Amino acid sequence: MEFNIKEVCKKLNITKDTLYYYEDEGLLPKIERNAIGYRVYTEDDISHIYLILCLRDIDIPIRLIKNYVDLLEKSDGAIQQRKEMVLNFKAIIADKIKKYKKTQFLLDKKLDFLIKTEHENVGSNELKCYDYRAEWESFKNLFEEENFYEKND
Repeated sequence: MEFNIKEVCKKLNITKDTLYYYEDEGLLPKIERNAIGYRVYTEDDISHIYLILCLRDIDIPIRLIKNYVDLLEKSDGAIQQRKEMVLNFKAIIADKIKKYKKTQFLLDKKLDFLIKTEHENVGSNELKCYDYRAEWESFKNLFEEENFYEKND
């Protein structure tokens, strides 16, 4: 099946400029053209572009993606080198997941603190307001109790 550039952009939720940029940077295989010169994308092209988008989502630099694409174009496919790159990309994702889990934990505790504060103020004519220092002390104690920096790695 073949797709025009508009269909590819809609399918992948990207702009034409993004596709042109990837092509200019040498990230895409040679995109075929139809009889009137318009780009024609295949399912394989779309899969390749999707991989690029996934790698960009985890902040893999364009130069590394270009290195990966260059390895694809070698006659032997440079399987071992590509495998090492993919393992490296997986390690990057694992590291980001750990960081996101820490951030999620922190935000959950922050939300718990805010809900508790909100409930303490319900039905009261006097607003109990926590200052930044009191809030920080609460979180500092939480980090110490939960051994946050080691446990959540």
